[in-house]
Amino acid sequence: MVTDEERDYMYRVYASDPRARINLGIRRLAPLTENNRRKIELMNVLLFSLPGTPIIYYGDEIGMGDNYFLGDRNGVRTPLQWNPDRNAGFSKASPQRMKNCWLSSISRVSRRRSPSILPVMPA
Repeated sequence: MVTDEERDYMYRVYASDPRARINLGIRRLAPLTENNRRKIELMNVLLFSLPGTPIIYYGDEIGMGDNYFLGDRNGVRTPLQWNPDRNAGFSKASPQRMKNCWLSSISRVSRRRSPSILPVMPA
């Protein structure tokens, strides 16, 4: 946990836009680093180098963002972006039936094809 002062600092520096805040924390890593891959890699190296168990949102390992406009926690509850296909490869359901579906150019498949220090499972 963090103190109120530490949380205020975190909000001011990393989440000045109120839409980037979620409950008592902040949203995904990629938007906080302006989708800068080198910064994402550096943040993950630091995170996994520190003592204790790191906690990440699913999709952070591929640089997946979130959708501010879904509100509160729904913005980070979008399906994992498996591939660039319909519904991000998550489902074959009609798009109207996919709650919180948000498509991105980032996917597990695209990240697997590009060099990175972030581990991505084989396709």
